[in-house]
Amino acid sequence: MSIFYTTKPFMNKIKSKETLQENPSESIRKATIEDIPEMARINAECWKHNYKWIIAQNILDAISVEEKKVRWTSNFEERQKTAVMYVKEIDGKIAGFIGWSKNNDATVPYENEITMVYVDVAQQWKKIGKELFERLLEDEKFVHCASFFLRTLRDNMQSNSFYKKMWGKMFWYKEHKSWAMEVGYYRQK
Repeated sequence: MSIFYTTKPFMNKIKSKETLQENPSESIRKATIEDIPEMARINAECWKHNYKWIIAQNILDAISVEEKKVRWTSNFEERQKTAVMYVKEIDGKIAGFIGWSKNNDATVPYENEITMVYVDVAQQWKKIGKELFERLLEDEKFVHCASFFLRTLRDNMQSNSFYKKMWGKMFWYKEHKSWAMEVGYYRQK
């Protein structure tokens, strides 16, 4: 089933790099391999906290920080050739991260995918996700992208509300498994 909506431009919402750096104890930078342990912890905690009413507990219990660290570390260098990841630090500690790469799913009609957006449970609702998206949209690799999509859980009202607020209504929707959906957003050049 596909649903098409009109969208509003979102580029006018991007701040300059200077406005993102108002607080010297906060920064957004490209992720390094050394960031992976903290990123894996944040990812696992977000799934266990944010999705506890959406996903079966046995699936959440099986999420392993160690497995994520091993998998993400093993392919980090290769992924950096076609992907971009940013982390937001507050007082030297990672508060959230975002990742983007070329789409490798032939069933999805968009050229790029936002593969991950996670904010530490203790830092949520502080506009960190918005700042990370704004920084990603300025990236030299991403700025030339004509289209992108992301996958989100169908019943995750928090993230769906955030994406709609950032870019307007979704214009592409596809069921994916029994508990997820894919949402597409178009970037006008």
